[in-house]
Amino acid sequence: MAKNHTDRKGALFDSSGYLADLLTRCAFIEKQFYGDRDPVIVNIEKERSIVRVYVAILRYSAEVRRVQQSNKGKDIAESVTAITGQPLTQLKTSIKEEEAHLYHWLVLDQHLHRRKEAEATLNRLDKLTVDIQEVRDAVDMLNLPFAKGAFFGSFEDQHEDECLPGTRTDLLQQVQGWGRSSDKHLFWLNGMAGTGKSTIARTVARAFEEDGILGASFFFKRGEGDRGSTAKFFSTIVKQLAVHIPQMVPGVRKALGEDPAIPGKSLREQFNKLMLQPLLAVKHGEAIDATVIVIDALDECEPQEDVEIILDLLPGVETATNLAIRFFLTSRPEIPIRFGFDQIDRSKYQNTILQNLDEDVIKHDIALYLREEFSKIQQRRLHDLPSSWPGDKRIEDLAIMACPLFIFAATVCRFVADRRFDPDERLQEFSTSSTGSKMDGTYRPVLNQLLVQDATDRNKLIEKFQKIIGVIILLANPLSLSSLAELLETPERHIRIHLDLFHSVLSIPSDARLPIRTLHLSFHDYLVNDRTKDEEATSQFWVDKRAKHELIASQCVTVMGRYLKKNICELPSYGTSRIEIHLDSIARYLPPALQYACRYWVYHLTQSPAPARILDKVFIFLKEHLLHWFEAMGILGMISEAIIAVNSLLQLTKVSNELACGS
Repeated sequence: MAKNHTDRKGALFDSSGYLADLLTRCAFIEKQFYGDRDPVIVNIEKERSIVRVYVAILRYSAEVRRVQQSNKGKDIAESVTAITGQPLTQLKTSIKEEEAHLYHWLVLDQHLHRRKEAEATLNRLDKLTVDIQEVRDAVDMLNLPFAKGAFFGSFEDQHEDECLPGTRTDLLQQVQGWGRSSDKHLFWLNGMAGTGKSTIARTVARAFEEDGILGASFFFKRGEGDRGSTAKFFSTIVKQLAVHIPQMVPGVRKALGEDPAIPGKSLREQFNKLMLQPLLAVKHGEAIDATVIVIDALDECEPQEDVEIILDLLPGVETATNLAIRFFLTSRPEIPIRFGFDQIDRSKYQNTILQNLDEDVIKHDIALYLREEFSKIQQRRLHDLPSSWPGDKRIEDLAIMACPLFIFAATVCRFVADRRFDPDERLQEFSTSSTGSKMDGTYRPVLNQLLVQDATDRNKLIEKFQKIIGVIILLANPLSLSSLAELLETPERHIRIHLDLFHSVLSIPSDARLPIRTLHLSFHDYLVNDRTKDEEATSQFWVDKRAKHELIASQCVTVMGRYLKKNICELPSYGTSRIEIHLDSIARYLPPALQYACRYWVYHLTQSPAPARILDKVFIFLKEHLLHWFEAMGILGMISEAIIAVNSLLQLTKVSNELACGS
């Protein structure tokens, strides 16, 4: 009997253990495998399978309970048989079948889950492929030539002024309204030198940038290397535009892939393949609301024939009908630009002439600017100037004298702000210079500083002016104080002392390694103008630009002859790739003055009045250093410029020989 009791107890324990184990597995399965990650049908089938297993478990439990109740009082042996026999065995088999059915769906679930993971991995690989393609596109875009300092917000122009708040308000509102909604693709703001076109262009660019519609910009500047020509104009515009309209990048990459030399081809081919065709390829569903491209000082672009080509090409963007691309241009009303706009349908562009704006408004804005700047000067000189300085009457008189030239007002303020002099006395010099042209009134007070009483000292100052300032205004690219000293073979301190008189017309950094720049092109124009030459009071300041170009060319040849040699960078092998040469090595072995000389000596030679006078010096140089010069230009990445220079030199030599034969 004891054995039978033990057997019955064991049978019950076996049933309970089996159920506990099964329930634990089901609970784990339910928690682990039942969720939202799978297709609906798989979830439904898993749910049904689990439910069927639970139903079978309940039936089994109920049967065990029933057997226990019905076997009370029966023979123990009978009870054991009932618990371990039918129908519990059948129910157990049913549970196993339902469990097997559940496992079938779990296997399918695992298969689907692994497939989803595989698809996710493939998607990540696809994205990685896209990312790699984007990197490749970006690298291609990086290969586009870029004019240093030409775009709005560049390091080189970070200290350039924008319109003072409260000035030019009507004009700025007009331009901003055009940029957002006009059906005219071009806005031409033109005006004489010094009327503030570039300042307005920077202010407009800032406003469009803040509105998110500035697509690109190019600020031309004569005498600033690549900013003075169209060679890198379209590539610089496209490089910026591709950031604003990334949908055009595949088109640009395709064009470069088919012809990597496009950036060096004609302006028409650059425009069509790098800009227009990629824009036309942008799908209509990817349209951009508005894009404005700001182009400043188009008149400072050389050669002038390129200006007409650019003005002929730009209206072509209106064929990209899903992209509202507009161009804001500023320039002087020079003949090539007027001719270019004459060829454009008048209904296609908007035109504003700065000096024709309401004179009272211009005088008000100039007076506002003068008050702001004089207030700053007064604050810096509290012990020297009363709070009322210089007084409303003097400000109004200066505004009348300046109108419409903002450059007059700006030069006055810089001239008066010089801490070495009494500001009131400096201001008086401008107040008494009302005779002559506006430009004469702007610059003569600055130049008159050289006219000291002693004739010997005066002649020395004029001589230094011609040698230093005369060269600075004609450089193809600005040079630093140290590089200028190297080029002119003049001690730095001598140049620095002389430049101290010209802070109101030149940007002269305290760091001798940073470039010296003219603050406004009108200073260059004034010094080389024949009117300055013909006026007795200013003739000594006139700069004979052709003679100065000859001087600069000669000095460039001297510098090159001093430095150039075989393997100038001391490379370990003549097969060294240019990209393997560290920039520090280039800077060490090819200092800025030498780089300038290598790049621009032929340019200055072609601008000389009688190149034959120094051709003997050039011939001696080429005989010894031609290959060294080519090597240097190759290291600088400018071998294409060297080829162009050689062609110019050959043409120059041919003309000189013909003249010699004719003589």
